Amino acid sequence: MSYEVHKRGFIGDIAVMDLELQEAGSLPPLIIMVGGSEGGWLGRSSGLSPAGYLGQLLADMGYSIRNLNHFGLERLGDSWGEDLRPPRLFDRNLEPFAEVLNDARQTRGATNRCVGFVGVSRGGELTLLLAAYEADLNSSETRLFDAAVAAVPSHVVWQGPHRTLRIRSSWALGGEPLDFVPFPWLSIHTPRVLLRRASSTASSEQALRNDAAVERALIPVERIEAPVLLQGALDDHLWPSAEMADAAFRRAEALNPDHGLVLKQYPVDHYVLSYPDAIADAAIFLDDTLRQAHSEGRCEASY
Repeated sequence: MSYEVHKRGFIGDIAVMDLELQEAGSLPPLIIMVGGSEGGWLGRSSGLSPAGYLGQLLADMGYSIRNLNHFGLERLGDSWGEDLRPPRLFDRNLEPFAEVLNDARQTRGATNRCVGFVGVSRGGELTLLLAAYEADLNSSETRLFDAAVAAVPSHVVWQGPHRTLRIRSSWALGGEPLDFVPFPWLSIHTPRVLLRRASSTASSEQALRNDAAVERALIPVERIEAPVLLQGALDDHLWPSAEMADAAFRRAEALNPDHGLVLKQYPVDHYVLSYPDAIADAAIFLDDTLRQAHSEGRCEASY
């Protein structure tokens, strides 16, 4: 198979890089991938897809890949022109991601191309937010995406990951910051985390004991209709993703028996998509659900 890298430039204020399968007359599904608190380019600092091990496997299976970078203090290369990304993940509007997804639907001459989404860590938090707030973000009859993987995600919105004197939400909707769980500044764990001498999981677990903040910041996952695979890491050293993925799944189960979530847990660390079982599960889930969406006439692809 032959691929070409297309530097799409900016869609809104998100830098977009596509790896497109080159085959005459074909329309492979497009998988959009986004990383966590590093700002994007999942798996590759340059953005040159495929995006890590999962992206490579999906490319080998005949999928095209779109890699995103949506914030960061490190400048992109001069060939990008003016850097439109915000420097930090503060009050990040969800609407530009909907714009990227709508654009993906219409690539390669399609009007409703089959689209999958993969988000890791903060990107997993983003995945659940996009799926949960789809009605607010999407005026089209088609979904924002046909299937998704939320790897080591959160069931709540968190404070922006950058330690500053100003405490702000990571995400916003319609220009309004979403309620969030703040980090516990007055904590025995904070100095060691800041000095990178300890895991940040203990600090996150302490934050999650703030019941009032957690209740306000819960992502309404019960609204999610698109199939989404939650992948938790039982030995996560950055935040308790296994517990948070389980909390998201249990909330959906309690409030909506027709929810689209599937839960899998792995005895690994935060870098769950570096491990064969999780990589295989994610690829199989995306392949199965996208093929089903295509077979039911809900999106366009060449299979």
